[in-house]
Amino acid sequence: MLQRLIAYFTRHRITTGTYCHPKLGIFEFVKGVGWRRFLDIDGESVEVFLGSNGELPNSSMLECLEYWISNWGNRRSEINDYIERECRSWPPHDLGPEADRLILSSVELLWPEKPWSCMIYLALPEDDERQFHITFDGVVPTAFAYDH
Repeated sequence: MLQRLIAYFTRHRITTGTYCHPKLGIFEFVKGVGWRRFLDIDGESVEVFLGSNGELPNSSMLECLEYWISNWGNRRSEINDYIERECRSWPPHDLGPEADRLILSSVELLWPEKPWSCMIYLALPEDDERQFHITFDGVVPTAFAYDH
C-alpha cells in the first residue's frame, strides 16, 4: 500500500521553478495557472501565460505563441476592425473603446488540449476598471468583451 501511495504522489508532483525555451527564454511556473513570462511584442512588455497543471507546454501551444509574437503587428489593423464591428452591437451605455488606443497586455493560451484557442487581453491606459479581451479559435477572432 505504501508503495502505491509513493508512486501516486511521485507521478502527480506539481512542477515548480522554471522552464527554459530555446527561443522564448525562461518561464516561471505559477500554481493554478501555468507558465508565465513577460515578452516584448510589438514594442510592449506583454505578460504571457501557457496553461498547465505542471506539465511542460506542448509544441502546439508554443507554435501558437510564436505566431502571435511574430504576427501581432501585422494583424493589428484587422483586429481593430473586428473590435469596432463588435462594439457597434454593444448597448449604448456600454461605451466601447477606440480600438487603436488599446494596448496589448497579455496573451493567454490556457488550454493544452486546445492549443490554438487563446485569449488576448488589451488595456485602455485611462480605464482602470475594464480589461478587454478577444477570444480566438485558431487565428480567427470569435468574441470581444471586457472584464471588471
